[in-house]
Amino acid sequence: MTAGLHVAGLARSPKLQLYLDIGTNGEMALGSSGRIMCCATAAGPAFEGANIALGMPALRGAVSAVSIEDGELTVATVGGAEPVGICGSGLLDAVACLLDLGIVDETGRLLEAGEANRDLARRLGRVQGQRACYLDAGRRVYLTQGDVRSVQLAKAALRAGMETLMDEMHVSCDDVGRVALAGGFGSHLRAASAARIGLIPAALEHKAVSLGNAAGKGAAAALFPEGRAALEHLAASCTYLELSTSTAFAARYLDAMGFEA
Repeated sequence: MTAGLHVAGLARSPKLQLYLDIGTNGEMALGSSGRIMCCATAAGPAFEGANIALGMPALRGAVSAVSIEDGELTVATVGGAEPVGICGSGLLDAVACLLDLGIVDETGRLLEAGEANRDLARRLGRVQGQRACYLDAGRRVYLTQGDVRSVQLAKAALRAGMETLMDEMHVSCDDVGRVALAGGFGSHLRAASAARIGLIPAALEHKAVSLGNAAGKGAAAALFPEGRAALEHLAASCTYLELSTSTAFAARYLDAMGFEA
């Protein structure tokens, strides 16, 4: 986390930044050269492909992107191979697209085939007793109702953490100049999809930039005396916000569970 914050330049910037490293644990920080506050949320492994029916890492054949073309779902896979599963970025896109198509409602409920129009009903069915939506025309890759619920839990924890940080620092989205996305998943997610499902506030969508492997770059900087000193100074200047005992976080978490219209 310290290495990533160093690369993002929070301690050197007068502009307020929100730093997000999204994985099983969602580490984040909000601050600038004047003050930096950090926290961590237990987002769960959904965005890393775990606890998802056909979840997998970003390997060949993983659905990495989902879009809507002429009212139909279209998928792209790692390596252009036949789809065999879905990785984090594809999962985020898929849920965003299902919301846009009305296949998933604001509560996270996945429709039955009989509740959708004829074109979309072809995509809907049941897998092992669960409602499911097939993402590709060949019906090889699908999302289940349980998958959607896992996304809700993960994105609610992340969103609640961000809002609790902003509450503690008495700032709003308007005050945030940049959202720095780090980590394997964070670097590949599409900000538009993240905003659509409510993972990040819509007002921050166009402020998001990808840092790539920020932790690795920061670790390389620490090999040199100047970089090491900068990281040590940065770590000492950060304050930590404990969310597990925060009533504000608990309330934000519940509010963030649904999908924004």
